[in-house]
Amino acid sequence: MQSEQDRTPQKPLQSSGRTSPPPTKNPAITYGEQPSPLQNLQMRLTVGEGFTPPEVRSQSARGKQDRTPQKPLQLRGADKSAPYKNLQMRLIVGEGFTPPEVRSQSAQRKQDRTPQKPLQSSGRTSPPPTKTLQPTRRANRPLQILSYSQTNQPPRGEKMQTPHEMQTPHQMHPPHQPQNAYDILNERGFIAQCTHEDELRELMAKEPVTFYIGYDPTADSLTAGHFLTLMALAHLQKAGHRPITLMGTGTGMVGDPSDRTDMRRVMSAEEVANNIACFKKQFSRFIDYTDDKAIMVENAWLLDLKYVDFIRNIGVHFSINRMLAAECYKSRLDDGLTFFEFNYMLMQAYDFLELYRRHGCRVQMGGNDQWSNIIAGVELIRKTENASAYGFTLTLLTANANQKMGKTMGNAVWLDPAKTSPYVFYQYWRNTEDSSVIKNLKLLTFLPLDEINEMAKWQGAQLNRAKEILAYEITKAVHGAEEAERAQSSAKALFSEGGDLDAMPTTEISLDGKMNVLDLLEAMKLIPSRGEGRRLLAQGGIKINNEKIDTHEHIITKDDFKDGYILVQKGKKIFHRGQRV
Repeated sequence: MQSEQDRTPQKPLQSSGRTSPPPTKNPAITYGEQPSPLQNLQMRLTVGEGFTPPEVRSQSARGKQDRTPQKPLQLRGADKSAPYKNLQMRLIVGEGFTPPEVRSQSAQRKQDRTPQKPLQSSGRTSPPPTKTLQPTRRANRPLQILSYSQTNQPPRGEKMQTPHEMQTPHQMHPPHQPQNAYDILNERGFIAQCTHEDELRELMAKEPVTFYIGYDPTADSLTAGHFLTLMALAHLQKAGHRPITLMGTGTGMVGDPSDRTDMRRVMSAEEVANNIACFKKQFSRFIDYTDDKAIMVENAWLLDLKYVDFIRNIGVHFSINRMLAAECYKSRLDDGLTFFEFNYMLMQAYDFLELYRRHGCRVQMGGNDQWSNIIAGVELIRKTENASAYGFTLTLLTANANQKMGKTMGNAVWLDPAKTSPYVFYQYWRNTEDSSVIKNLKLLTFLPLDEINEMAKWQGAQLNRAKEILAYEITKAVHGAEEAERAQSSAKALFSEGGDLDAMPTTEISLDGKMNVLDLLEAMKLIPSRGEGRRLLAQGGIKINNEKIDTHEHIITKDDFKDGYILVQKGKKIFHRGQRV
């Protein structure tokens, strides 16, 4: 028997001016019965009313609603044991939903005290759910409950996956990334100091970087010390960055006071130009300048500067107190520092600024004795251009007894074969101290680090083999494989038969009668001075035709030339031939 309320015609429900679809009579449910959650949902979708799960309502609000006469199809109950099912329902009807467990207590209490309004009561669309999954409602389309994979919510009792756990295998194991160029230099022992290490490393990892190193033309050939910097440039170029080799047309007219006890010799413009021409020929053996992979420029812009403008625009950014505290100047204060040399730091800093403006150069490299000058350039760019610039210094190459190598120290090893023959060049590296072999292999060769680290375990005769590898690899890089093989063969000829003695460095000696042994050593350029020759002779460091000579008064005659040649040995492994003419 139907009640009076059932016989009353139903009016369409309205929410915010919208007419809900006409109710559909569900014959499976009678008045007074408790419908199932799925049936509740189907009814609510039919009448278009908003729905608030009872678990997010406060007790007082629920009690007030319980005392209110029931309206047709006004749901009060839901399946409290299945909160994720409630979430699925909310997603289906298109409402925003935030699970109670992630809401703050204050926000939950505020929602509990606020009467629930129908959807879009203010004309605004409710906030979208975390994952928008609103199926299109079409007439006569069956209702579908979303599965776990569709809602991105786990079944009850299962742990929610973290974003990392939900990554695909490819995302969890990305392909191997190329090694950062900064790390390559650091692992091989190049880097001594750096201005902004973390920033520079990040920069080199994400984009190609233009960097530069300057060379003042103080001689007509590069040295082994320059070769170390060229190896650093080559490593960076192989990693995709662009080097600039700056020729010191302007700075060469002044001279760098760093690491000197006196003022450099002032060179003429013609001498500077000639030395730069020699440098350019040698650079092309190590750096690829094709297709804008590298740039070679001269800092001739310094020659055209107007002094007053330069001091006003550039000098204003330099502190005299800080400059005097720099090591390159501090060591010269007692012996005298000219204002002529004092300007060098400003000139080198201005070079960096000019390269930044012309070529986008952001990094300067240099020897470890250039640290103060490099910092000056970095700060000048940051002050005048409000841009990031970086600088780092390279380990200085040292000779035996940890002595710096270079022209100033009188122990330069030249890259020009006319100044240091390939054989003498090979012998120099073959005589490397045991403690420096692995260090020089990392700095001066392209051999893989794994291979070099294995050599670090070698001892005795094996370590001598490592020295031969070092000498061969460096000689091959500088003079070519053919000259390296000839030098190696000549070295072995002194200890075993079958070697090529013709490859040994040879000096023509004009001898009409007699010659002092010191004159012979000077002619062969085996000693830097007669004083050094006397010391070597007194210590037994000179042999002539395999006989030790221990006095500087020894006389050389024509009888000492066997088949027109005389063999001189300096130390244990440096050999030289003299040919009588």
